[in-house]
Amino acid sequence: METLSKEFHFSAGSRKGRVDRSLSAQPLQLSPLPREMLVEIMKNVEWDDVLILRKVSQPSVERTRGLVLTFEEILRDHISAPILPVKTFTTLDTRRAGGLNRLYGPLAVLPGNHFFLYGSNEGTVHYGDPLHLASTLSPLLPSPFEGPLPVGTCISLDILATQGIPIDPDIPVVDATWESRLFPPTFRLAVCLTQYEAAFIEVYDITAEVQDGDVRYSSTRLKSHALTSRKETVKTSKPCSLLGNHLAYVARTNAVRIIDWTSFDPQDPMARICPPNFVSYLLLLPNRRILMMRGTVIICDWEKGRRLTTANSPDAWSEPEWESSDFFVTPHPFTSPFYIRRSIRLVLAGGDNVLLGLTIPVDVEKRLAPSGNGVATVRLLEAPIPYGSYRRWFGYRKGAYLDQDDDNLVCYRWPDDDLPPRSHQSARLPGHFWDFAWLF
Repeated sequence: METLSKEFHFSAGSRKGRVDRSLSAQPLQLSPLPREMLVEIMKNVEWDDVLILRKVSQPSVERTRGLVLTFEEILRDHISAPILPVKTFTTLDTRRAGGLNRLYGPLAVLPGNHFFLYGSNEGTVHYGDPLHLASTLSPLLPSPFEGPLPVGTCISLDILATQGIPIDPDIPVVDATWESRLFPPTFRLAVCLTQYEAAFIEVYDITAEVQDGDVRYSSTRLKSHALTSRKETVKTSKPCSLLGNHLAYVARTNAVRIIDWTSFDPQDPMARICPPNFVSYLLLLPNRRILMMRGTVIICDWEKGRRLTTANSPDAWSEPEWESSDFFVTPHPFTSPFYIRRSIRLVLAGGDNVLLGLTIPVDVEKRLAPSGNGVATVRLLEAPIPYGSYRRWFGYRKGAYLDQDDDNLVCYRWPDDDLPPRSHQSARLPGHFWDFAWLF
């Protein structure tokens, strides 16, 4: 095994004239060599020679990473190598190697937490297994745009509507089996897309099927609305929320819009509801309520807000039904609600190093109870939780977060759960990550 540099090794064959073995006394520094010489070196590498990357870390932070990718490019462009030379690499390299470098995301996770959704600069949406992205990536949604300008995308999945709960007075309750609640075969998805000053809002039915032992997804478009007003263009850096026949999104004016996507008329100002501005997270709730985070968490009856809007001005809005006394930090974009014991629950990070559980009853009787509308917060765990939204992710009973010194895995329980006590463990996740965006 001949040492080429501190970071890489490859095996030298015995064929005469391939490599001057007298040079083996000193390590060969390849980084200063001209490109043409590197090409000649790689032309003389046998197919059974192996280039092993000893250390791969984040893009742009490892000084030797560029050299590795240069070798990869040489093999791809100049030599018909059947394999890539890098043995261990990140999903970003997988996209590059498979011609997927124009993807971004992930944007959302599909039910089952196995497949993730990715956007493209052209506006198409794909799904794939992040562990095998190049081989599993498949198109799911087409792009409504034409032209070279990049497209921004935000996505919301309506999973609550598959749980057999009353979500709206005008929508009959779906009779859902236990299996379909855990693994919904069909669910709805909303995608908001922007390209410069143009925008589209589209809603799809997504169907999951098993073909030859593999899960496959297909889409059927239900509605597509073009937004021609720049003020109404969706701000795709903010979340959107789909529930039943309604979609909430953040416009470029930072105001939240709530529309009935089944009959939405972009030219009708009364088709839009205007809750308060400047929210970092939003979630449509059953019975025409909306949860919004702007430091504290507030829950509003947006149907009452619509009546105020009709009677007064587009900026009118009702007082919130409930507002938290705790300060919350922006959750991870994948944060989604759970439906447990006739209540909707969220796990959110508080601003004082505490993990809080939010319980919102679905029953109208509890919601209208005089003691705070039945909404409650519980302290799930005390831990030094970082502020960056991509540096932490919390599920219903377990989560993880990254701090400056360690990677942390945590378990916690709700007061009405019969589970082992909470735990907090420092660990080292494989590789070095700045945030959880690089884990998917």
